[in-house]
Amino acid sequence: MSYPDNSLGDNKMFEGMIGFAIAILLGIALAEYAKIKKGLTKQFAWLTTGALLFFVAAVFDFWPTSQIRFAMPAILPAIAEVLAFIAVVIGGLWAGYKLLFD
Repeated sequence: MSYPDNSLGDNKMFEGMIGFAIAILLGIALAEYAKIKKGLTKQFAWLTTGALLFFVAAVFDFWPTSQIRFAMPAILPAIAEVLAFIAVVIGGLWAGYKLLFD
């Protein structure tokens, strides 16, 4: 499949991060539907924050430098990805612990 210039053609990481964020948010929605989210407000807040940071990292990764006329530092997407990963791991492990032992 060919993409036009300045599109998502060479940027597979963008699609991966969006997929991670959507999967996390779908998991949270299913937990709400299954009524297991009642005592896990803080844990699911961490997971939601991680999902939103994955969206932010995807936006930073697809920054259109040619249209704005300045280049964003390349470290910003990596920082957002690391923060998102940390938030998802903390929220997921904390929620798992609370579900199993409380």
